[in-house]
Amino acid sequence: MMAISHVTIGTVGWATFAVYTGQPLQPETFSAAVLGSLAPDIDYPRSWIGRNLPFISRPLAKLVSHRGITHSSFALIAGGLLLYQWGYFAEGLLAAFLIGYLLHLLADWLTITGIPLLWPLRKRFKSPLRIRTGGMLEIYVVVLIIIGMLSAAGAIAAYPSC
Repeated sequence: MMAISHVTIGTVGWATFAVYTGQPLQPETFSAAVLGSLAPDIDYPRSWIGRNLPFISRPLAKLVSHRGITHSSFALIAGGLLLYQWGYFAEGLLAAFLIGYLLHLLADWLTITGIPLLWPLRKRFKSPLRIRTGGMLEIYVVVLIIIGMLSAAGAIAAYPSC
């Protein structure tokens, strides 16, 4: 998916999670969700994050393939544990980052190429509905995902005891 799709899904997903868990919606947590939603593409120098952090992206791209390890459950878990251990993020910021990252993986699961969820195994996991990155179907799917998440957030806010 395109960077704007990842950012949109990541931030709305974070907001939905925050409403559900009663966490405050702050600019810092939204920034962490944006960073998390873009982070898996650091392995691709032409991505938005890759263009803005070429000193990381270019060397990394020589070591790993795009949609390889950075698009796996291993990267999500190991990265989260490292960030927690190193104390880079307060609890709410880490949660926002990880939700953005997880939703990036889920969004790319919907694409034609899928993701290597169980890296280092080579199997790519793909959704039954496979969309082409940058196509009109991507826009429709993102809109439907956003409507679903906003509906969930609204229901949670309206009926918090359920």
